[in-house]
Amino acid sequence: MHRSHPSQPNHIRSRAAAWTSATSARAAKAFRITLAMLLLSVASGTAGRAEDAGREVFIFAPAELPEPMRQQFMLQFQNLVQNSGKLSLHLIEIPSHRVIASLSVPARLTSDAKRRPEFRLGWQQIRKFLHQAEIDAGAETPTVSIDLPMAFGKIAAIRQTEAAPEVLMIGDPLYSNPREPWFAMSPHYIFSDSAWFLDRSPFSRSLAPIPPGSEFIIVSIDPNWGLDSTHQSGTERFYRVGVQQRLKGNLQPITSDFATAFRSLRLRQYQQLPQVEIKSISPNAIGRDDRIWRTTVATVTFEPE
Repeated sequence: MHRSHPSQPNHIRSRAAAWTSATSARAAKAFRITLAMLLLSVASGTAGRAEDAGREVFIFAPAELPEPMRQQFMLQFQNLVQNSGKLSLHLIEIPSHRVIASLSVPARLTSDAKRRPEFRLGWQQIRKFLHQAEIDAGAETPTVSIDLPMAFGKIAAIRQTEAAPEVLMIGDPLYSNPREPWFAMSPHYIFSDSAWFLDRSPFSRSLAPIPPGSEFIIVSIDPNWGLDSTHQSGTERFYRVGVQQRLKGNLQPITSDFATAFRSLRLRQYQQLPQVEIKSISPNAIGRDDRIWRTTVATVTFEPE
């Protein structure tokens, strides 16, 4: 004869329901923790890949440097390669703008990495250039002008990544190009803002596609470059207008301090300077009859060349 089991007391059913509810809550909490850890892992991986993208650095330097500047250049250059992490590095000679070498520096520059052919051969070319940069004691240092328009084109032509270029240029900040002598900044000229916007200007014609966010550092071989402080500040302002307005980049204050310049580059410690206001642009300001600013007087005046 079939005997039915008595129903469970209410307190047993309550405990079972509570246990089931607690188990579900623990499972839900474990799921949320697992999901959070998964999302964190994905985010960390994405950040790591972004960091692994590295940097792309361009250094423009003359073939000859006076002592002790050459020694400083060698030491700072080696420090940059050894202590900057992952890096695509290009060394370009001026005024020829010949690429001495392009070097891919890994995140960790181990002894094995230094022995790899792609690194070893590039580093040999760079060391050869650095050692050849010495000039005889007492000899006059050749004046090699920085050519910002040509540098823009070279950067666009040889860059290997989509990273914003970081650029260090060594030489005389005063622009001089024998093909267009009427654009020389020496002995006491700078250009109007028109030069960055009119097609007839070398500063406008040479603009090339460069990723925004670039950083430019200009190092003068001579701390007393230019005619005077007015000439220096006017030249720096003109360059900053172009880098900011045409390249969407940033130009650091011009310096003659090698160590500070290389340290800023190595550590990416850049000053973020305010936007320079563009002054009025004259459509007739470019050509052999350029109107250029004389900087020998306190009040800036326009005078024909």
